[in-house]
Amino acid sequence: MLTQGKALVCRHTDGNSACGRFVAFEVPYRASCHLPLHSGLQRVTFNARYQRIETNRRQECTRLVLAREQKKSLIDQYGTHATDTGSPEVQIALLSERIGQLTEHFKTHQKDHGSRRGLLMLVSKRRRLLDYLKLYDSERYKTVVHKLGLRK
Repeated sequence: MLTQGKALVCRHTDGNSACGRFVAFEVPYRASCHLPLHSGLQRVTFNARYQRIETNRRQECTRLVLAREQKKSLIDQYGTHATDTGSPEVQIALLSERIGQLTEHFKTHQKDHGSRRGLLMLVSKRRRLLDYLKLYDSERYKTVVHKLGLRK
């Protein structure tokens, strides 16, 4: 639909020159007509909102990853010797801690399906490590399950 009147062009400057985007037609006989927001202003608002969301998301992600001190204490607690970082017991303990953090995360973020997929992968990895430990050394398996309080 064509509207009679003069075309309004944006005078918003983005540094050096005016952007010159079409905003609306100026309708002289309707003084109460509200002009739509300029897309540049909408973009600024959207970017500010997006940056705020991104900042919150980054803070959330840093909370989801195990802290260095927390990881070190788990390694010291479940390791078999001083330099042990890769034994199944240590890996299972780290995975269990991470799984616990993610389950807390899902209490407030029910629709975070990407992280839910990650949680399922962590649970299956822990299950495989537990199966390995049970197959090759059932005594260590029972000790880990008892220490971590896992159901079995």
